[in-house]
Amino acid sequence: MNRKEFLSLLLLCAATPKSLANYEDQDNPKRPSATSSEMNYILFSLYESPPRWLFDLPLKPTDKSKFKSSPMIGTEFIDEQVQYKTIQHHGFYLSSLLGNEIPTSNGPAVKMKEVLNNALVIRGCNMNKDGHDTNSKVLESSSEGQVSLGGQIASTSQRPFKAIAVNGNHADLYKGVISSFKTPSGISATNCVDDQNYIKQILDLFKNDKEINSEETIKTFLSSLSEKLKTRDSFHYQKINKISKLPFEKIYKEFETLNAKYNKLIKAAHKNFKLKNITDTEIKGVKFPATFQINEDKSTDPLDYLGAYQFLDHILTDNDLNNIFKEINYELLAQRFALIEISLKFKLTNVLIINIDPFDNLKISQAAPLNSITHKIDGDKITFSANKSLGFTSSKKKNLEFTNDAHYIGTLPALIGYSKIYHLFSTCLFELQNTLKISGEFNKTLMHITSEFERSPQKNQAGSDHGWQGHTSTLISGKINNFNIIGSIKESSSNILKDHFCTWGEANYHPGLHREMRYGDIITTIADIFKVKSTEGGISLVKEDPKGNILPKFKEDI
Repeated sequence: MNRKEFLSLLLLCAATPKSLANYEDQDNPKRPSATSSEMNYILFSLYESPPRWLFDLPLKPTDKSKFKSSPMIGTEFIDEQVQYKTIQHHGFYLSSLLGNEIPTSNGPAVKMKEVLNNALVIRGCNMNKDGHDTNSKVLESSSEGQVSLGGQIASTSQRPFKAIAVNGNHADLYKGVISSFKTPSGISATNCVDDQNYIKQILDLFKNDKEINSEETIKTFLSSLSEKLKTRDSFHYQKINKISKLPFEKIYKEFETLNAKYNKLIKAAHKNFKLKNITDTEIKGVKFPATFQINEDKSTDPLDYLGAYQFLDHILTDNDLNNIFKEINYELLAQRFALIEISLKFKLTNVLIINIDPFDNLKISQAAPLNSITHKIDGDKITFSANKSLGFTSSKKKNLEFTNDAHYIGTLPALIGYSKIYHLFSTCLFELQNTLKISGEFNKTLMHITSEFERSPQKNQAGSDHGWQGHTSTLISGKINNFNIIGSIKESSSNILKDHFCTWGEANYHPGLHREMRYGDIITTIADIFKVKSTEGGISLVKEDPKGNILPKFKEDI
């Protein structure tokens, strides 16, 4: 760009808020062009923190592991109760949910556990703070307002977009993980909104009939772009001429094909694959009137007896709670994985930040609002009844929104709902991994599955609360040859207010660190893998062998 073009650009940028100020690559203008060794970073944020013990948080990974059970922590419904069951994987005991099958696009079904073949689970991290937005914000950048981890990784790349993100409908765009991304020169992530085609909303702004390689075409194009940006979120783009030469129609067509592929896989997993002792089992709701022995606290709160059946402000009464989830819609998950695949194939970015929202379209046909439930005491017995006129019936279906924030999701709907989320997520995750292996990108990609904190189960099974004293991050890459676990968790919780004094993932003393693990250690670990400067003063938890494979640095006590 000559001086005249640069001045034209500056004048336009003054009128276009935070959109085009980074036309040139300010992070590292002297860096050579991108090479095949450039690594990709994909952050999957399970926003609102669904219980990870069903999926990638091993609570009893070895025979010597100390484990204290809870009636709310389980992976299967057996003999009218939820039980924690495990399967073996690479010498460790993992959640039995991972023993269920998922479909593939070009071969036979595989076990869910296959998505963790090249995984390193980091558990037992004390976040030392609480709150969805507060903790979400540090997942990508442990120092608020500073250069982020993803920003450091992106600054090594010559790809046109520094980061592409999907915030979703649940997280606050300006407070959560998406807002944290920042390169050394201050570039933010390009966010896709859910009510539009992800890839078109990114690239349509840059379609141009002429090559943008002269002063006149730059001025014309930027003027047009300025008008479009007035009704859009802030964008930070570089190398506009490079973006304008992309094969737009080819990308759009392939994106639709990929979206259809992932949608087909999700529908197949949901309709055709039963989950052992969960969706292949009839799980009955409450039948009113319901009589119980009065508990030792002499409580008359219905949740202290019926908490396992709570769904938000209702008690579920369906003949089979699985009916609630029969018509769920998870199309947005398909589009998010299609976006990842197309972005990496056409090298649009090397950093993707993706929030994983819960599905929607739950159909509640039989439930009793909590405010419709009354009780009577007879001796040492308490009987609960519900006013049917206030509840749902099969002729009065209602949609209720499922949430990853399980404060008011009892044991039974939590087991079904979160098992479904992890089953469908694993279906897409395995497909993405397989695609990257075929293209040779798996060894050059690090996937990071994370959430704000763990869940601490309530004693009455009515839900689970923020377990900010624990956190799990799972790293997946072709550079990780074998499944392994880092970190130690407590046998019994130190939270004496609501939980069941059980094993749920609270951080324990780490002998290698000589203290509890902090999230800065995870940030430093990922920075170490990418060979960039850490944004935190933590200690890396990994090392490389002579072949470049990633291994745990310390001998773990698990």
